Amino acid sequence: MYDPFSGRGTAPLEACRLGRIGIGSDANPLAYVLTGAKVDPPTLNRVQTRLAYLRKHQPRTRAAAAPDDLVMLYTQKVLRQLCWLRAELDTEDRTDRFIMAVVLGIMHANFKPCPPARWWASWGRV
Repeated sequence: MYDPFSGRGTAPLEACRLGRIGIGSDANPLAYVLTGAKVDPPTLNRVQTRLAYLRKHQPRTRAAAAPDDLVMLYTQKVLRQLCWLRAELDTEDRTDRFIMAVVLGIMHANFKPCPPARWWASWGRV
C-alpha cells in the first residue's frame, strides 16, 4: 500500500500490521521520521542501549546555538539537550529515527510530567 502523503504514517503502519507492504512518502521531513519509526521500529534492546549511550554522553555545560524563536521556548538545559540530540541522532538509523520520533511527539504534545489524574481529582483540580 502506497500513501503519497504519509503525514504521521498511520496508513503505512496499518498496511504493515495487516501483513502488507506499507510505503509512505511526504515532502515534510517530520513525516519521514514519524512514518519510518512506525513501519521500521527498532528492538527494545537497541533503544535501551542507545538511550544509555546518549544519557552517558550528553553535554553538561556547552551552550546551545539556536534561533531566537526557539531560545524563548526552552530552558538552557533543555535547549542544550535538544540541539545536541538534533546533531547526534541520524534519521537513517532506525533506532535514532525512533528516538527522534518519540522526542518530537513529546515536544508536540507539550508533555509535562505530573502526578496521575486521580491525584489531581482528589484535590478538586480535575
